[in-house]
Amino acid sequence: MSIMRSVGAAALLLLLCALDAAPEVVRIDVVRRDDFGTHERIIGRVHFSIDPTAKANRGIADVTLAPRNAAGRVEFSSDLLFFMPKREDGARGTVFLEVVNRGRDQSLGLMSDARQRDLSPERWDMGDRFVLTQGFAVAFLGWQFDVRPPQGLTFEAPVAPVRGVVRASYVEDGAGPRYSGFGVQYCARDAAQPNAALTFRSAIDGPAETLPRSAWQFAPGGCAVQLPGGFKPGLWEAVYEAEGSPVAGLGLAAIRDFASYLKFGADGLVTLRERPALVRRVLGFGYSQSARLLRVLEVARGNGIYKLTG
Repeated sequence: MSIMRSVGAAALLLLLCALDAAPEVVRIDVVRRDDFGTHERIIGRVHFSIDPTAKANRGIADVTLAPRNAAGRVEFSSDLLFFMPKREDGARGTVFLEVVNRGRDQSLGLMSDARQRDLSPERWDMGDRFVLTQGFAVAFLGWQFDVRPPQGLTFEAPVAPVRGVVRASYVEDGAGPRYSGFGVQYCARDAAQPNAALTFRSAIDGPAETLPRSAWQFAPGGCAVQLPGGFKPGLWEAVYEAEGSPVAGLGLAAIRDFASYLKFGADGLVTLRERPALVRRVLGFGYSQSARLLRVLEVARGNGIYKLTG
C-alpha cells in the first residue's frame, strides 16, 4: 500500500490558480449533508459563469459561440462530492481535489484500496480513508460532458450551434449479447443524411469494410447508430455530419475556477468556506488523462494566460 500511495502522490500538482476576472463560481447548491466520522460529506452542484472574452477563457474552443445569459456570460455546472473536516485541530488546511476520470475516482483505488460498486455520490467507497485520516478536506468534481449519472459525477456544458463532420467509434467485444445500436455523443444533423458512412474492422489495423447506407440507420433524433442484425465483434466507426457541440473545454475551466474559489472565495458566497482555515490550499490529483488536464492548466498559467495570486 505504501508503494501505491507514493505513486499517487507523484501525480499531485499544487493548484494556486486564480483569475484576474470576476468570480467564476456563482452558486453551490447543497443537495445533502451527512455525518462521515471525522468529516462531513457534502453532495451538491457547483454553478459557474464566465466571461468568454476574458484572456483566461479565449482559448476554450467554441466558447464565444456558446449561449450567453443576460449579462453576456456563459454558464455551466458540475456535480460535487466533498468531505470537510469537522474540527480544525488536526486538519491540514488543504483540499485534496481529484480530477475525476470518466466521472469516477482513481486515487481511492490507488491509495485506499477502495472498490466502487455504485457510483452514486452517496455510495462512493472511500476504502481505508487514508486521505481523510491525514487531515485533508477531499473534493471530487465532474468535468466531462459525456458522463451520465449512473457512470459518476456529471458536467453540464452549453451547446454551441456549430456544424461539422465527426467520427464516432464503437468496439464490440462479443462478451455479452449482440447489441443493435450504440449511442453517439454528437447527434447527427439529419438522421437521413445520405453521405453518412458506417465501417467495420475485425482488427484495429485491418482494412475497413463500408456497409451499404441502406443496411443501417440513425435512431430518431440522430443520437444513436442502429444496425438491425446487431454488431458483430470488432471496431465500428460512423462518419457523419453533426450539429450542436457541447463546449467540452469548459470542464477545464470548472476545475480551475473551483480551485480558485476554494482558495480565494467569491463576493457574497461562503458555501464550503464557512471556515476558510480548512481550505487555505488546494492540491490537485490526476491520473492518466486527468493528470494531463492538470499539466495543461499549469502550462497555461506559466504562459501568463491566467495569474498566480494570493
